Amino acid sequence: MKFPKLDISSWILIGLSIGLLVYTGMRASMLSMTHDESSTYLNYINQALWECFYLPVCWGTANLHLINTLLMQITVGLFGADEFFVRMPNLIGHLIYLISSGLLVRSISSNHWLRIACFLLLNTNPYLLEFFSLGRGYGLACAFMMMSLYYLYKFLTNKQANALIWCYIGAILAILSNFTFLNYWAALTAVIGLMVIQAYLQKEFIPALSLNSPKPEGASMSAITPTRMLLISVSSAVLLLLFLYFPISYLRQLGEFEYGSNTLAETYTRLLNDSIQTEGYFGKNTLPTFRIIGLAFALPALLTGLIAGRKKETALQQYLFSSSVLVLIFFLAIITQRYLLGTKYLVDRKAVIFIPLMGIPVVMTLQYWGRRYTKVMTGFAIVLTGFLVLHMSRTFNLTQCQEWYYDAYTRDMLEYVSTRVKPGERVKLGGYWLFTHSSNFYIESQNLDFVGPMRYEKKVRTDRLYDYYYVEPSHGDIIHPDYVLEKRFGWVARLYRRKDVVPYDGVAQSL
Repeated sequence: MKFPKLDISSWILIGLSIGLLVYTGMRASMLSMTHDESSTYLNYINQALWECFYLPVCWGTANLHLINTLLMQITVGLFGADEFFVRMPNLIGHLIYLISSGLLVRSISSNHWLRIACFLLLNTNPYLLEFFSLGRGYGLACAFMMMSLYYLYKFLTNKQANALIWCYIGAILAILSNFTFLNYWAALTAVIGLMVIQAYLQKEFIPALSLNSPKPEGASMSAITPTRMLLISVSSAVLLLLFLYFPISYLRQLGEFEYGSNTLAETYTRLLNDSIQTEGYFGKNTLPTFRIIGLAFALPALLTGLIAGRKKETALQQYLFSSSVLVLIFFLAIITQRYLLGTKYLVDRKAVIFIPLMGIPVVMTLQYWGRRYTKVMTGFAIVLTGFLVLHMSRTFNLTQCQEWYYDAYTRDMLEYVSTRVKPGERVKLGGYWLFTHSSNFYIESQNLDFVGPMRYEKKVRTDRLYDYYYVEPSHGDIIHPDYVLEKRFGWVARLYRRKDVVPYDGVAQSL
């Protein structure tokens, strides 16, 4: 087999991909289990998932992310209930995301610095990276959406049915990974629908889809027709209806789609805060400054896509226009849902979809202007690369995540308690509800014999029931005065011991 020759920037993209995958792999192995991924394990590790498509048994909450859970069952079944193997599906998702984004960036530009800057822009957001190292569906959903977006570019380039089919496969897999991504499929289908309508009404289309135009360079003689495009879109809709009708009906009855923000401004601000994390580049003005910077990237990108992309002279312009329209339709869809259905806007982990979705028009715009103002945009790409590398280095951590920060030391807490219990004895360990699922993951999966399952209690107890009590720092003034502080765990939690409990100085059990 003869492999294509790679230039220097392609090798750099491969090296960056390996580095990012190693980073998320290390986090997957080293981070303490978090509340939601532990809940998935405890509730669904032995669940027959095929029942979830027609029975309410699975849908007590929206915590079940179908593909993530299915793959988790496989990896845990093969390798055991170690944190790394619980999270392995999302590491696989990260590989898909890296490959898809790398191929896309490599396809649209030959400028080395622009390639690197655009790849980093799509791949180094620390909040996005969190979800590739956790056992939830958000990382997988972003990966499959990026795969879909890559094949949308391929479709606009070669006009083949296979590319559009893979584009829709990616969109469907994203939805089955997390139902929030249904809006992406809807926006994608609207864009394809507009292409079909334009082709039928004007007999003039994006070059290779024109009903009467000659085949452009690179397109196959078997280029897809508008009718086949419509058939593929309708087929995807039928599949989703079969998969999702009952699950979404159950979840709506439970009010699971009512969580979110009341304004898009709040969504934007919180997503920026999640992405900046604790880095105060401009002191107290950091967040306001990044609000302006974010808009300075997003708004011109969408405007460029709608104006410059309309000419559709190249595949880059076609994709720039299509991705910009897709984003605008996506926003229109969520605004319509807000006012017609009363749903709230996406926020925090549910808003992670905006990072790759909005990143694509920005990347396309940088490439578009890079072809016209090469030297200026190369200089800009170098500066952008420098900042993105700096931010990645400053947000690098192997201890905790932004979303479930409170579980950073749950595993450490259990290891510590194990040193305070005499071999063969048991203690009553209690905890605030935030810590319950992650504690029970270790108690159940590791068969810990010095504690029993932790109770799920929404309110902090004021009696003396437990020997040890693991709570948030602010709860120290609420619990019974017979408890004394045993150990601080960072700034997120405190472990208290009842005064009459005599601790044992032993060796920690390995979890």
